[in-house]
Order: sequence, then C-alpha cells, then structure tokens
Amino acid sequence: MLDFRLVHDGKNWLADCGEITAKGDSLSDLDRNLQKELVRRELTKGLSEYKVRMTFDNKCMPPFMRQYANHYFNRVVHFTFDN
Repeated sequence: MLDFRLVHDGKNWLADCGEITAKGDSLSDLDRNLQKELVRRELTKGLSEYKVRMTFDNKCMPPFMRQYANHYFNRVVHFTFDN
C-alpha cells in the first residue's frame, strides 16, 4: 500500500507520494488517473488488487475550517487489475 498526500488546489484534487503524482477535477477522475499512473510505472504488475491510502493535508484548508476534522477527507482506494 502506498501513502499519498491529498489536497485540493481550488480546481483539481491532487495526490502525491513524492515519486508519483496524479490529479483530477473530481475524485473519480483522480482515482482513474492514479490507477493509470500505477500501471504505467508497472507497480501493479502481477497483482489483481492494489490499495492506496490518501490522507488529506488540512494545511490547504482555511484555519477556521480545520476544526471540522480532516478525517472526513481521508480515504483508502482499492484498485483491481486484469493481469
């Protein structure tokens, strides 16, 4: 399982783990683009399932909103592959 930092830049959702970055204008677009990137980098070779954890970085939220718990934006995504 890879751990990604999840942010929203006002237009796109961005997931970044240092070496891998994906973006999308919706969470479903982000997931689709991240799955393509994992396949392109051959990280899923021979696997039928792969999980990634996205932890929302609440520094991109205004301080007054941080009190409403960043865990609402944390997510684990399960990708399946036909290998």
